Amino acid sequence: MERGRQLYGAERYPEAAEAFRQVINLCPCGIQVREKPCLCKNILGGIGSDSLHRELKKTCICSAKSDRRCGNTTHITAFDSLAAVYEKEGRLEQSISCAEQLINLSPREPKGYLRLGKVLRLQGLPNLAYRVYKAGTGLVEKKHPDHALLPKLKDQEAKLMSLMRVDPVAKLPFELISMIFRQVDFRTLCRCLSVCKTWKAILTGKQAQELWRIQQYTYHKRIPKSPVLPKTLMKYAFFAGNGVTDLSIDNCSRFGLKTNPTNSLSLILSRCKQLKHLKLRGGAEVTLDGFFNIQLPALESFYLGYGLRLPAHALVRLLKSSPNIRELSIFDLIGRSAEEYVFSNFPVLKDLKTIRLANGAQRILVNISDLIRCTPNLETAWIDDLFWDCTSKSGNTSWPHLKSLFLGSNARVVAAGKLVPEFCAETIRELYLEAYDSSLILSELPDCRGLTGIQRFSLKTRDPISKDRFEALLRPSFTSGSIQELSLSPFPFATVDLNSAEMDWFKGDSLTCLSLTGLTLDGRVIGNPGDALVDVVSRFPNLHCLDINREYVQPPTLARIVSQTRVRTIYHQHGYMMEEVRAWAARKYGAQIIDGYMPSPAQHPDRPLFVLTLARSMRRPRES
Repeated sequence: MERGRQLYGAERYPEAAEAFRQVINLCPCGIQVREKPCLCKNILGGIGSDSLHRELKKTCICSAKSDRRCGNTTHITAFDSLAAVYEKEGRLEQSISCAEQLINLSPREPKGYLRLGKVLRLQGLPNLAYRVYKAGTGLVEKKHPDHALLPKLKDQEAKLMSLMRVDPVAKLPFELISMIFRQVDFRTLCRCLSVCKTWKAILTGKQAQELWRIQQYTYHKRIPKSPVLPKTLMKYAFFAGNGVTDLSIDNCSRFGLKTNPTNSLSLILSRCKQLKHLKLRGGAEVTLDGFFNIQLPALESFYLGYGLRLPAHALVRLLKSSPNIRELSIFDLIGRSAEEYVFSNFPVLKDLKTIRLANGAQRILVNISDLIRCTPNLETAWIDDLFWDCTSKSGNTSWPHLKSLFLGSNARVVAAGKLVPEFCAETIRELYLEAYDSSLILSELPDCRGLTGIQRFSLKTRDPISKDRFEALLRPSFTSGSIQELSLSPFPFATVDLNSAEMDWFKGDSLTCLSLTGLTLDGRVIGNPGDALVDVVSRFPNLHCLDINREYVQPPTLARIVSQTRVRTIYHQHGYMMEEVRAWAARKYGAQIIDGYMPSPAQHPDRPLFVLTLARSMRRPRES
């Protein structure tokens, strides 16, 4: 033994190893050095799974004879010294094997755990090394609480504890795990299944079914290599206990859907008996005629984006099975004939609060009284590209509870003579009107004196409206102080003199967002566009958001607005040309000049007109 130490000190490691082997093999217990580990026991695996004590008790039936124990100090020291030699030579696997044999030979001896932990740290495995120190401390302290090396073993355990990486999913109570994973989207939740077996077992267990109730399949810019297979859909539905309540598919053309009733989507819907919210979007034009032959669960909201065509008779079947539906969005509705009134045979939906309607290539004819009869308690209406017949069949000409109305520019009026659809001026809070052909705002001015509660108002026309119409539509809400957001395209600079005393009402503290055009576009001449814009903005001291669309405004004008008013966000669709003033405004005032547009209901992602406008706006002139 002494000769081995001398050779080790002289760095003659092969000779030192041979000397230590001789000492080990001369021990009366008969346990010699083995090049191959015991086949019956896995010491390192037992430590990693916190089951070392059980591993040590296993019966050995191979030639290793690892059931024997030895308390000979010289024998133990020789094993530790041999492992140290292997460590110096860089033969770490052999050093680990030797340390494992030492632990099995004398489980209550700290030297084996100290040596094994050190080698594992050299291999870059601090987590496993910590478990080695922890297991060793537990076994040694129980039998030899006064062992001289026990404090050193505890010190090593304490040092690694701060570096220990703990899997929170494996340690935390499921209530906290559920709270955490409710914050991630469905795509991330699916990817978490690939982290490790522990995560998959916990996230797909019975107690985790609630996490899978909302399933949203979204595709972004990257086109998937292959569509989602039916077995994947069924697997995720199974994780929810076949209790999916919210299903959303962002792009059906990339989803691999067909149109027959036995397709993958119909299959998963047949398994989702608790489904409440169904949203389908995008893709090539597909007619979903036979899709709803299956019995669907009672829905609370149904959304069908542009490109997915739904016949009116199929929608009737759907609505009859969902009498308590609260939200309905159809962007490509088709009828059986161009002369058929679409809503004439629809059921009454007393709980419906929100409706969004548009049609694609085929003309859709809607009688206003039919629609109001079906939706007596409607609060939000988004309507585009429909033909309106204002002939009253039952005296129902207005929604008594309507709060928000959007009428797109593609809406047509068959029988003109009034503002359609009508609404109660006392209840309306948001009004968005597009009237390029003036068929919605007619020669006979509607009675707008009751519009005292308007909070958001938007008007888009081909030509500036007259002064009388401007005052009739806006003065009630400015006088009452309810108006918060205003959008006028174009702003009637040519018909309204803001400097006259008659326009003193057009100011106030309530307005916070303003969007306008009419400064320089379409060849209009209004004098100095910059001064006109600053004059409008200065009328509203609490204005913080301004959208000037595609109007060309000089950078000094934007600088005046930022420095002289409270406006801190400016939307400008030529904002990429304003780099210098953008940097100055951000640095000095914390203001933003955004290359884009202020969000509004007109910019709905499933509105074809908006999609075309967005595509054109992205064709910017190349900068020199």
